[in-house]
Parts: sequence; structure tokens; C-alpha cells
Amino acid sequence: MDKLLGFGVKNLRSLEDTGLVKVKPLTILVGRNSAGKSTFARTIPLLRQTSMENKREPILWWGNLVDFGSFAESVNKKCLRQEIEFDFELEMDSSSDGMIFETSNYFIELPDNRTSLAKVGISIAQSAAGKLSEHRSISIKMGNDSYGINFEAGKVASIEINNYKWIPNSSLRQTISLDSLIPTLEFHQPRRIAVKEGEVQAYVRHDPHINNVLSFVRNASFFHGNSSRDAIVDVLAQLDPGTPENLLATMKSVINAPQTWKLRVAILTTGNYDFIRFRNLLLAVNLNGILRSINRIIVGFVTQSTYLEPLRATAERYYRKQSLSVAEVDSKGANVPFFFDSLSQFEKNRFNEWMQEHLNASISAESEGGHLSLKLKDSSGIEANLADVGFGFSQVLPIALQLWHSADNSNSSTKRNTVRSTVVIEQPELHLHPEYQAKLADLFVSAIEKAPLNLIIETHSSSIINRLGILISKKRLDPESVQILRFERQEGDFHTTVKKSEFSEKGQLKDWPYGFFDA
Repeated sequence: MDKLLGFGVKNLRSLEDTGLVKVKPLTILVGRNSAGKSTFARTIPLLRQTSMENKREPILWWGNLVDFGSFAESVNKKCLRQEIEFDFELEMDSSSDGMIFETSNYFIELPDNRTSLAKVGISIAQSAAGKLSEHRSISIKMGNDSYGINFEAGKVASIEINNYKWIPNSSLRQTISLDSLIPTLEFHQPRRIAVKEGEVQAYVRHDPHINNVLSFVRNASFFHGNSSRDAIVDVLAQLDPGTPENLLATMKSVINAPQTWKLRVAILTTGNYDFIRFRNLLLAVNLNGILRSINRIIVGFVTQSTYLEPLRATAERYYRKQSLSVAEVDSKGANVPFFFDSLSQFEKNRFNEWMQEHLNASISAESEGGHLSLKLKDSSGIEANLADVGFGFSQVLPIALQLWHSADNSNSSTKRNTVRSTVVIEQPELHLHPEYQAKLADLFVSAIEKAPLNLIIETHSSSIINRLGILISKKRLDPESVQILRFERQEGDFHTTVKKSEFSEKGQLKDWPYGFFDA
């Protein structure tokens, strides 16, 4: 099953190297101000806004979710290597289009359903012109295989697969698409085409790696010199280059293989030079498919995420009605009245049942002419306009509504077996009494109990963390589903250290520094 297992960043603001952070149902980010917590939390919305737009540079540094300014404002100024790297750990299903042999005539999927663990690094640097950023490299490690794509001036400078290196011919025209997170690589070669007035030069799509494989198998005597391209591709399309052992096995079991092929393959071993080079060439053919698979997994993860900012919108007495479709609570929580009003009565009732259980309150929406107002009913039964209630509740309502909606959506029959939703929340405890902050912990646990969710919470609240420990001690929460990341940065130091703490089965924090929350 395709899955994103972890992610991390290098040289993003003060985050010199976070290491790979495992994706868990509940991740708590703690640390002093300017220690890098928010930078890490905003990595996911940064990648989400990047994945949704066609851009002039690899990362959309500012967009509708977060604003990092530019590459120059985002890179760690003290690092020697002025590059920002985004790292991922993925589980990839080989039945996806990452493990196929693709040509212009064939698109044949291999039958094997094994999974592969992949580690991916995407490095971004300032362009030589100094205005925009550009890709510097993409590295992929899958099993014992290493892939490297190196860029210069926005173009592919070389592709390295294990001990094989390919440098594109200067006559090739390159197209590097930046419409998603991982670029797709296309090459076109010049060709003279006859027209009525004579000849013109055009560029036609060209896969140099397929040509390299075809040249190799002919030169290395795997086929007779006059074998047709289609005859060779019929054989190559049956091969599985996933591992050296699989490749050799499928080479020996090719259906309708010519005699030349059988005799050549009979003497091969996985350590043979020709075999190793042949496999690397096949992996190069599959490179774009692997890039597509990696992109699909990462984009699937970030696009199923939502983000709530630390300073959310304050309540208003009336809201002017809008005829806009409301798919999620926006990052500021400004559309909460319209989001709630768009729910069916059945959904509103279920949400209020959840609110009553955890926050001892319920809300309703009332239409008055062209305006909408939100009313809050507390545990005493008294109802009031949300603008007349304490400021804290207006801050917690977007959180409760988004958590409930994400959990309900992930748990619905139409959403099962898809990517887990991720909710990123900064400082949910703002303007809340410590007792109410502790209630937020119950809200988080209820959400991940209700559905397969990932919550990433950036907080300064010791009450939330203490309450999580209590819930673990009461067997309400599995300690394996929680991790606390401590962002530590010494005064005058521009590098943040990220350390992990976990809970014991009794709800006690392990590897926790004494006095961490002290002034």
C-alpha cells in the first residue's frame, strides 16, 4: 500500500536538520518562541499550496495558506550549503506505475505486489540569476538502489543510478514541469521534417533511456543485429528490474524468447558487469514512473491536510451570507459560520452531540435577512450570540469543527482505504483557561479514536501534555500513537535541535528535561 511514513526538512530557517519525523496519529510540537516549531508545522501547508499550482520555481513560498516570503528569506543563513531540502520516507507498492517498463507502444504492469521502502530528498537552491529558486537535486534510495537527478540552471545535468551515470546530449531540448511537487522530465530531439516548401526543424518527444537500452542489448549480443525494435520491446516488457534476482529470473523465463537471448542469458549472474549495466539501464527507463509514484504519495498526503493558524478570526455578531461552496474550515477560521450552516441538520446534530460530550456546549446558526449569526448554548442552557461569549470559545470553535469534520469525512464509507487526513493546528490553547486547555487533549484523542487521522499540534500548554499522560494512564490513549518533539535552540545559536520524547504505558514522559515549561 502506498503510504507516507515520515518527513523532515534541512536548512529551513533555523531547522538545520530535523531528521525524518515519523507520521503518527498525534504529534505534539513544543519549545520556546522562535525555536522552529511553527516552521516545522507549516511545512505541510507549504507543500500543499505548492502541489496545487503551476509555478515558476519548485516551491510556492507564499500562497493562500502560509507565507515564507522567498527562498532567500527561508534558507538557514548560517549553513555552509545554501540549499533547503525536503525529505520523505515512503512505502511504495510495486504494482503502481513506479515499477513498469514503459515505451511509446507498451504500458505493461508487472504482476508482483511487493512493497518497497523509499527515502526521497528534494534539494532546492537559489538560481544563478538570484531571483527565483530552482531544483538542485533529487535523491531516491529504494532497497539497495540509489537514484540521483542533478540540475543546473533549471535543467537536468546528469542522472545517476547506482554506478551508472547519464549526461544529456546538448542537442536535446528539456521540459521540466513544475505543476506539482516532483517535476516530470521530458526530452525532445531535433528532427528535420519535410514540408511543401522544403524542410523545417521540429522537436519530437524522445526517451533517451529506451534508446540506451535498445543499443545496449544489440551491442552486448542479447539479440541478433537485425532484430526489430518491436521484437526487442516484446522481451523487455516482460522483465522485472525490481531486484537483481527478480530481473535474472524474469530474463530466464521470457515467453517466446529468441535463441540468441536464451544463450546469452544462460551464462549471466547477478554480479556480471553486463547484467549490472543492463539492470541500471532498465531502472533509468522506469525513472519517470518512479517519480510519478513518489509525487502521487506525497501530494496525496499534503492535499488531505488542513491547517489552522494560531490567531484565528474573532467572532462577529452578524455575517453577510455568501453563495460560496465550503469544503473545509479555512486557516483563519473566518468561514466557520458558513461551514456550519452548510451542514445538513443531521450533521449539525451529530456535531453538537460531540461538542456537548467534550466542551459542554452546542451551537446553532440563525438566518436574518441576508445575514447569518451563530448562537452558543452553554451547559446551563443559556443561549447567546457568539460575539457575546468569551473570546476563547471563538478561538476553539474552528478547531472543534475542523477536527469533527476531518474525522467524520475519514470515517465515512466513501473515504475508507484512502490517505489518512492530517490536521495541523498552531497554539490551540490561546485565550483558554488551563482547565479548558486540558479539554482540548480529550478533543484530540476523541478525534483520532473516531477515525484514522494524523494530528500535528504546536503548543505551549503543559495542561494539554499532562492531560495526554493522564489519558494514557487510564488506557484511553495508546502511548505508541503519540510523540512529542522538543525544539531546542540556545540563545545566539541559529540552529535548532529536534529531540523526541514519548510516554510510558503509565503516562509518564520519558527523556523529558526537568523544568522544560518553567519560565
